[in-house]
Amino acid sequence: MYKKEVDDLLAGKYSKQTLKKVHAQWKKIHGTVTIPHHNFVSTAKRVLEEIFHGTLHFKYASEILCALQYCSNHHHYLTDDLLLDDIDNHKRIVFNNYLIKYQ
Repeated sequence: MYKKEVDDLLAGKYSKQTLKKVHAQWKKIHGTVTIPHHNFVSTAKRVLEEIFHGTLHFKYASEILCALQYCSNHHHYLTDDLLLDDIDNHKRIVFNNYLIKYQ
């Protein structure tokens, strides 16, 4: 379930700034969140420690993985852009615009 996110981290797809902005979305996520497997989190933690140049908590790596999955699955209701793409492109994020279900 979190394999794609870990593979993207291993490939170096995300910058430090993007990861910080993705983690900022973590507290806004509502509903049921599936916790990633221990192996995925430990791999992500190792990669994130290289990106952030320091030690990180296991919980922080888990939250980033959950937020990355959320951001890569939710689209803006008007522009149909992914939340992750808008974060990458330094657009202003209004989180509620990504919660609306549309037809």
